[in-house]
Amino acid sequence: MGLLTDAAINYYELIMLEEIEPNLVGTQVIAKAPDIPVGAQQVTRDEIAKLKGKAKKGKKGQPIPRETGDVSRKTVLIPEIAHGFTLHRKDIQASQRAGTPLPDAAARQSSRLVLEAIEDMVFNGIPELKIKGIYADAADTYAVEDGYEWNSSNAQPFNDMIAAMGQLASSGKYIGKKLILSPLAYWSAHKTNTLGVSYMDQIASLFPNGKADIFQAPSTANGGETIIPVDGGVLCDFGNGIAERYVEEEVNLQQDFGMDENNLFPFNVLTYQSQDIHRTEAFLKLDNLIDVDLLTP
Repeated sequence: MGLLTDAAINYYELIMLEEIEPNLVGTQVIAKAPDIPVGAQQVTRDEIAKLKGKAKKGKKGQPIPRETGDVSRKTVLIPEIAHGFTLHRKDIQASQRAGTPLPDAAARQSSRLVLEAIEDMVFNGIPELKIKGIYADAADTYAVEDGYEWNSSNAQPFNDMIAAMGQLASSGKYIGKKLILSPLAYWSAHKTNTLGVSYMDQIASLFPNGKADIFQAPSTANGGETIIPVDGGVLCDFGNGIAERYVEEEVNLQQDFGMDENNLFPFNVLTYQSQDIHRTEAFLKLDNLIDVDLLTP
């Protein structure tokens, strides 16, 4: 018995998609570039260093002096993100002969760990590969004033978001289009003001697509923690000129080999993708959203 049945492979592909597809947050707040060729290990692109001069104006048909912009070449590596699990021959036989469900705990674990690695790359980058993250490398920070954290009695989430929007827009180049909040900050924003209107409804009115532009920061695969700090968040602009994801292969299930000497079939949940934060100043780190001291019993 050297090969798995299509039914078994389809089953684990379904589990992988169940665990990853609906739960990704970071990939929704970075624009996706056109797919890169299969097998690509890096992307080389022009990076605008600084806008130079101004567009020339002149009479139609007259020669117009041209200037060239300041650009530099930039290479973005495409890392492999993968985690593996195995399936024993006897489990397959039991499923085929007696209809016993295939075990799925290991497949779910691998899928969650790959999900976590993707989210961690998006938010915190991969410093050793010089890949920047939208939280770790945000150029500026807006911090809620002490005593006004969103889980305190003096909370003013809507006012804080207006101030953060203004800070992001102060350069005249960027506007807030996506908001990611720690889970505690996200749910604290659902409290209501004196008129019974939730702060979340008010905050949503600031974004192009309302609540569809507001996300909870993802948790780690093992729970109990979040990819960004419990009192943190990110407010950002959105578009290919702001940041881009490069995808050589979406999350996939790989089963390249037959059964090994231990009667095990090896699987990998893997993806090849990366990102480039073109404008770190288009990302605003949010801090002190939650009073951590109030979380201690």
